[in-house]
Amino acid sequence: MTEIRPDQDLVVAYRSGSEEAAEALFARYYWRLRTLVGREFGANPHRIGGVSDVVQSALGGFFSKARKNELEIDPERGLWPYLVTLTLNKVRDRLRYAHRDRRDIDRVIPIERCPDPLESDPAPEDIAVASEMVERLLEPFTPRRRAIVRHLLLGYGVKETAQAVGASERTVYATRQAACLVLRDLLRDKS
Repeated sequence: MTEIRPDQDLVVAYRSGSEEAAEALFARYYWRLRTLVGREFGANPHRIGGVSDVVQSALGGFFSKARKNELEIDPERGLWPYLVTLTLNKVRDRLRYAHRDRRDIDRVIPIERCPDPLESDPAPEDIAVASEMVERLLEPFTPRRRAIVRHLLLGYGVKETAQAVGASERTVYATRQAACLVLRDLLRDKS
């Protein structure tokens, strides 16, 4: 039959480098702490970062303090009150962090429900709208400047565009700036 060693003995053994003592402490408290954190998080723990993350963070903090001999263990009560306090503080910190305005977990939309527009081809109506926008963007320019804007829209740099169209880089910069202004006006008119 396996002897159940007191927490204090296991901590002393852990400080001396015993991996078995660390494993015994982990096994003794991990699932109890996991249950505690699960109750505290409620119905959607995965939205806050996960129960296991919090428990491992708490145990990591405990082992760090134990290694540095920075904690006192009540021989009668053991580690449980200390671990509960440490873990609940981690839970409160995580909940506080998750509920700040910008990170409010109630605003999170699971990624599975939001199709990624970059992973699918554009719809025909999207192509039509984009084509019309490009035509309206090119309308005020001369044929030479339209060629510059088309090259820029295709992702070519200023130098490459200047060489391809036979214009100076300064002309390409000026045309790009003018196209930005036209596009800004088009988008303003659209909304």
